[in-house]
Amino acid sequence: MQSSYALFEEQLTIVCNQYRQLKIKERNGKKYLWGTIDVHDVDGNLIQPFFIEIHCGDKFPYGFPQLYEIGSYIPRSIDWHKYPDDLCCVTVAPIEIIICKNGITLCSFIENHVIPYLANQYYRKEFGAYKAEYAHGLEGLFQAYCDIMKTSDTSLWKRYILCAFGAYKVNLSRNANCFCGSGKKYKHCHMIVFQDLKSIGKENLLNHMQILNIK
Repeated sequence: MQSSYALFEEQLTIVCNQYRQLKIKERNGKKYLWGTIDVHDVDGNLIQPFFIEIHCGDKFPYGFPQLYEIGSYIPRSIDWHKYPDDLCCVTVAPIEIIICKNGITLCSFIENHVIPYLANQYYRKEFGAYKAEYAHGLEGLFQAYCDIMKTSDTSLWKRYILCAFGAYKVNLSRNANCFCGSGKKYKHCHMIVFQDLKSIGKENLLNHMQILNIK
């Protein structure tokens, strides 16, 4: 099996062919992407270039690469989802795990996550607030699990986790209406919730629930 870095390195040329302003550079024997990513409006007009680096993450392709915004457009502040070393916090951990459960490509990471993240930073600079963004830290983790569980009622979360791992059995067919009362079929509602919880994994779930003080 190829290492995370070998898979990352293999995809660098593909990315540079698609994003011509990105170049392959090398530091300490490791290659990475360096250059600009342009953010455009809905009509295709350039609204802001971002100077970035993208390095391989330890878990790639089952985790995000490391995005650095090195042009100082985004303030170095946790409130802006950017650390003092310019590393960007693209999303919260459980969402990243779900997205990467089957592996991602470097191109899909840039298209589906880097560009939207950078566009949201531009939106905040221009309009004073994010258009759609999880908060940082505990609040963001809580918001993410509200979306994953499809409820903010934390008393249900433990039961859903038990259902996901078979401790409780849900006696519904895939095509039955979901037990939660959403009006959706089970296969389009909490069946997906349980699949996502399994993807996150018991250890991560227990850790996240402990962080959120949910017992």
